[in-house]
Amino acid sequence: VGEDNNDESFKSAGGDSRGMIPRLCEGIFEKIKKLTNENVSFTVEASMMEIYNEKLHDLLNPEAYGRGHGGGGSGELRIRESPTLGPYVEGLTLSAVKSFEDLMLLMAAGTRNRTIGATSMNHVSSRAHTIFTIILTQTTVDKDRMKAMDKVSRINLVDL
Repeated sequence: VGEDNNDESFKSAGGDSRGMIPRLCEGIFEKIKKLTNENVSFTVEASMMEIYNEKLHDLLNPEAYGRGHGGGGSGELRIRESPTLGPYVEGLTLSAVKSFEDLMLLMAAGTRNRTIGATSMNHVSSRAHTIFTIILTQTTVDKDRMKAMDKVSRINLVDL
């Protein structure tokens, strides 16, 4: 639930009413099912991080960065830039998923690791910005030329 208690965060991440993110993710897997054939395949990977107090935290692997119960990690991730990839987050967990249900379970696990804190308007307000990234790779095989071509899409879903 957002700071002004209007359910925006709740709906975007799932909640009781189907929000934007679950509907979008379900649509991706429906399209994958329709387009997959002997020459076309897809892989789906996802990551989830939060920005809290100007620091990046991996919500899928909080133990590695000192956020989980065991602590001991470095505490934050770092933004890097690659000439081929552009900006990226070094060390961010990227998990492969096979279905819409797998993706929603991954999002639920990350959501449980979000930073929350009381505000004057809401006692469980998220005090951070969350970025859920889906990386969709379509591989098309040209059997005559014995070549494969990948098309990669990166979808960043941001909960402010």
